[in-house]
Amino acid sequence: LKDYGYPQKPLNPERVAVILGNALAGEGHYRSTFRILLPEYLASLESIPEFKNLSAATQQAILSGITGDIYSKIPAITEDTMPGELGNIIAGRIANVFNFSGPNFITDAACASSLAALQAAVDGLANNHFDAVLCGGVDRNMGPESFIKFSKIGALSAEGSRPYSDKADGFVMGEGAVIFLLKRLEDAERDGDKIYALIRGIGGSSDGKGKGITAPNPLGQQRAIERALLNAGITPQEVGLIEGHGTSTKVGDVAEVNSLKTVFGAYGLANGSIALGSVKSNIGHLKSAAGAVGLLKTILALNEKILPPSANFVTPNPNIDFGNIPFEVNTQPREWQAKPGNYRFAGVSSFGFGGTNFHIVLEEYFPGVLGSDKPSYAVPLKIEKEQEVLAEMTQPRSIENTSAVQTVGFDNSRITDFVLESISEKTGYPREMLDLELDLEADLGIDTVKQAELFASIRTHYNIARREDLRLSDYNTIAKVVEFMTDALSGQTTQTESENKLPVNVQIDQKTAPIEEAAKSNEGHPYQGLYFLSAESKIALQQKLEVGLVSIKNGQIPPSVCPTRVEVSRSERLAIDYENADELVKRCEKAISAFETDQPVTWNALQAHGIYRGSGTPGKTVFMFPGQGSQYVNMIRDLLEVEPVVRDTFKEADEILTPILGKPLTSYIYADGNEEALAQAEIELKNTTITQPALLTANVALLRLMDKFGFSPDFVIGHSLGEYAALVASGVLTFAEALEVVSARGREMSRIKVDDPGGMAAVSAPLEEVEKVIKAVEGYIVIANVNSPVQSVLGGTSEAIESAISMFKEAGFQAVRIPVSHAFHTKIVAPASEPVRQVIERMHVVAPNIPIVANVTGELYPSSAEGITDLLAKQVASPVQFVKSMQTLYNLGARVFVEVGPKRVLNALATDNMKG
Repeated sequence: LKDYGYPQKPLNPERVAVILGNALAGEGHYRSTFRILLPEYLASLESIPEFKNLSAATQQAILSGITGDIYSKIPAITEDTMPGELGNIIAGRIANVFNFSGPNFITDAACASSLAALQAAVDGLANNHFDAVLCGGVDRNMGPESFIKFSKIGALSAEGSRPYSDKADGFVMGEGAVIFLLKRLEDAERDGDKIYALIRGIGGSSDGKGKGITAPNPLGQQRAIERALLNAGITPQEVGLIEGHGTSTKVGDVAEVNSLKTVFGAYGLANGSIALGSVKSNIGHLKSAAGAVGLLKTILALNEKILPPSANFVTPNPNIDFGNIPFEVNTQPREWQAKPGNYRFAGVSSFGFGGTNFHIVLEEYFPGVLGSDKPSYAVPLKIEKEQEVLAEMTQPRSIENTSAVQTVGFDNSRITDFVLESISEKTGYPREMLDLELDLEADLGIDTVKQAELFASIRTHYNIARREDLRLSDYNTIAKVVEFMTDALSGQTTQTESENKLPVNVQIDQKTAPIEEAAKSNEGHPYQGLYFLSAESKIALQQKLEVGLVSIKNGQIPPSVCPTRVEVSRSERLAIDYENADELVKRCEKAISAFETDQPVTWNALQAHGIYRGSGTPGKTVFMFPGQGSQYVNMIRDLLEVEPVVRDTFKEADEILTPILGKPLTSYIYADGNEEALAQAEIELKNTTITQPALLTANVALLRLMDKFGFSPDFVIGHSLGEYAALVASGVLTFAEALEVVSARGREMSRIKVDDPGGMAAVSAPLEEVEKVIKAVEGYIVIANVNSPVQSVLGGTSEAIESAISMFKEAGFQAVRIPVSHAFHTKIVAPASEPVRQVIERMHVVAPNIPIVANVTGELYPSSAEGITDLLAKQVASPVQFVKSMQTLYNLGARVFVEVGPKRVLNALATDNMKG
């Protein structure tokens, strides 16, 4: 809390939870049992003949002396005695001292207690049960009883903890506490918090049947690790550090490394490419706090970008073949290198007695950026009833007409293989990591739309007739999908497989089929449900919601349509985005709970759950278009496959750019195949000559999709490269003209050859602090992106950037280098300005028909072609004045800010700018 800045920096006490891992409480309860056992000891003493031969006075003196001595060493029984008796009171006392009224409890998973607490904490944050949580592990249990028990089972070492070493013969016990303050990322960024790292995924498992309480079952450990990686949405190839459980027992260490080898070994990773260690080598085994201290070590490693050493390791355990596995015990602190454009990920394992296993995936933090992102879907203009929606979503989207039918046989194992391969292709997860019991959405991130597409492609492959009564929620696991296919194929008549099979890759060719036909098959295709309510008072709106919830629970789902202008104009408004009836019920219940306190912080947090509250006179709408950093391989592919307007946009880009790039733009953006092919595609897409037209095309495709559903802006703005999509939206340039300009822009930037192309760094600090630091830095450095009052991007010479990063860290602020080829928006890239101007001058530049705010000035664009050209030429090497731009838009009446791009980057910046 002190590190957070509490109490000067406030937390809402009603929304703070305390969840700690603890087993056996403290050791005080061992001593307190003397009160019960003492009479037994005294009775035993009195029964001894030699004692009976003593005089009565002597007997009484001995008994009284023993009783008094023991009672003098037992603490008095008060309410403060209870933390040593009942572990849950540890969490309760913290909540009591700080007056936190969120839930408080402990988790007991033996040595994995801390990470069990972390899982409960993350679940609570994700489900909006609280907004902040004190979470970690506490262990104060070093009594002789523990030593004796651990010694009896051969777990303790007489010399020291030496994980993964040939001298590993047990661990040394330790005690301690580690507590973190956790918040949702969007909340932490909004509040300007210091963020050390991100929790990307959690996996838990049980060993099931095993050899004994203390003997690990490798299968259980493997499940936890695999589930964490799946939950995080990354592959083992992206992990650079594993903080192992590493208990320094010969059996335990070997079993753990073998489990890691099983999960990571299939990816062709170089031997010794992943650092392995265990903090137990440094401070011993903290038992129920072990996972928390391992997590702390790893978080600091990510934050400092240093691979920390593991102590007491000289010669490896002979039963671990370190020469042929991707792991190496790190014995010296060294810089944590990451490939350009990649992010640092780490795993933390914690395994407990009784076969309970947890693994956590952590990611380094870049302000406003995630190393992996999932696309979101636009709100539809109209959504029909759920049954009709599912029937429509599961129709095949073949572009050829077929009529031939035949009966096909089936083999259950082949069906299973095909389903697994299809899911692997759609999610990117390797086939061998997919367990049949995995939940499609919870474990694999396959939402309702993707489930519908999955069913359509699988059903089309086997030519199974569409079922009108199909409910996707009934087939939420891989096993259930396989079961559906098997049942459907039992004696069914189907169409010829080869005639109806969907194409795997995304190649846009006029010869395939007319776009008009695709448009007919996809008209009104739904993505999400929209439940909108409005009223003239808060009480009336709340009452409408409560009445509506009763009807929804009774199965009366309201039609999903966009609100009318009259409904939107009312002073109190509520919009809920949902995928199915169950989710709608849950989100309505959350909204009703939020009405009880009606705090802005609560409503802000609910936005992450698709619940949006508006109050007062509705403001004007701004479309915001993001710049470089929002692109990723296969971006908006789901929409391209089902939306003709999106497909049309990419086809237009291909026709324009193929002569310039040498091949279609889509061939760079969309890729299928193994991890190596996807990784290569990522590298190509980071080339600024490809990135710029690719992102412009994605932004314009989404702009056109918004227009199809009836959404139009009052103002537009772009961030850096995104300004060209804003120019298209405002009619200043045609899409074809903008493509030609950004292609030249990227090409000219890539041609800049200087001894030092410079660098850029993202900084989380107040603007006045940023300005102070850069004034003290020697060499050229500027604020290249003035993004928000608490977030900036610096650009300058490499030496100046490194110096600034060090200064910010010394001052207690976060600063991280951004992997870019040049220092954009600085004088270093100024040589590209004039060539870009020459290209723009060839275009038919016209006055904007929608007001657009300029990056260079933070003010509205001029109306003359000459003034517009001047601004765009300057934009290449001028700072992005996003803060001033937001102020201008606000002063013009803008209150609704919509990011029109593949990721959510500008949403967070807009939120920061709108505070206060």
